Amino acid sequence: MQTVVSFRTDPEHVSVDACIVWCFDPRFSGLLRALEEGEGFSHTDVIKVAGGAKDLADSSSGNGRDYLLDQIGKSVALHHPRQVMLMMHDNCGAYGGREDPEFYKEELRKAGSALERFLEERGKRDGIPIKLIFCDFEGAHILD
Repeated sequence: MQTVVSFRTDPEHVSVDACIVWCFDPRFSGLLRALEEGEGFSHTDVIKVAGGAKDLADSSSGNGRDYLLDQIGKSVALHHPRQVMLMMHDNCGAYGGREDPEFYKEELRKAGSALERFLEERGKRDGIPIKLIFCDFEGAHILD
């Protein structure tokens, strides 16, 4: 086996500041880093998929929705995040490049409701705040 990168990782198990569902669009990778830094996060579980929380908003997405819920459930069970953040962004390719902030905000609300139901059904809600984040080319915005 060839070592590609030498890096000492702390083996201690940690709790995370947040579980973040984020779009894998590289245009928003820097914004994710800025958000983590701005919020003072040390440790996060980041789940990057096309469309961010899109599959949570769409009850017909089947495997995509199941995958996201499973990953969030594992984060909650293993790393006890202090919050869950769901993200969508304007001009998302998973939505055909649609440019309509109000549409994405409504989709985020649907995704948040789906996640709340999932966590409540499994007895894992435990007061974990779910923050809905709409991103555009100017920044990240938390929905009320």
